[in-house]
Amino acid sequence: MKYIGNKQRLLGFIDSVVLKEGLPSTGTLVDIFTGTTNVAKHYKKKGYRLISNDFMTYSYVFQHAYIKNNEYPTFWKVIEAEKITASPKILNSKDDALCAVIQCLNNTLVIEGFIFEHYAPAGKDKRQFFSNENAKKIDAVRNRIEDWRTSNLINENEYYILVSSLIDAADFVANMSGTYGAYLKIWRSMALKPFTMLVPQLIESNSDHEVYKQDSNELIRKIKGDILYID
Repeated sequence: MKYIGNKQRLLGFIDSVVLKEGLPSTGTLVDIFTGTTNVAKHYKKKGYRLISNDFMTYSYVFQHAYIKNNEYPTFWKVIEAEKITASPKILNSKDDALCAVIQCLNNTLVIEGFIFEHYAPAGKDKRQFFSNENAKKIDAVRNRIEDWRTSNLINENEYYILVSSLIDAADFVANMSGTYGAYLKIWRSMALKPFTMLVPQLIESNSDHEVYKQDSNELIRKIKGDILYID
């Protein structure tokens, strides 16, 4: 995700500090300002138990999908209700159900909704954060995911996994340089590519991870851990 402050390239350096300072190689790591969750995901893969937090809603979506969730869900209700099928080449693996549902969402017919009206050039606000077609596709997919949730066709984990994929896909084709405070006057080449959701790479774990969307000054008084990562 294009986000100022993303620590993906600094994970090796952060690891070196943990090693140098003799910090625990297991236990609970608290990522109190987790943002895109890259640091939290890195240490979840290493076997730590995670407590993550961020006041931003997009971050909570990522936290729920990648930190709290520990397995690839079955999506059996929505697959049965929508009669979802998938190309044989993506089946026969632990993520086959997720692949099938993502493929279904990518085939959703476009509509003109909130994103189109406020963030596309042909909308009423005439802004070019997204191309007209991508904005309509984002609207269609977002509405369909919400319809599935309100109809109880997907559970909480399945919902956040799909919304996280939607956010990543939308960000990939966004016509901006690192902040949504302004769009670019000239179209980025990536912004003209078609909106396409990808299958998230989830992290399996046996630990009971905690995720929050709270004021860090209040949360820090209620939790305990072995390592506190503050960024």
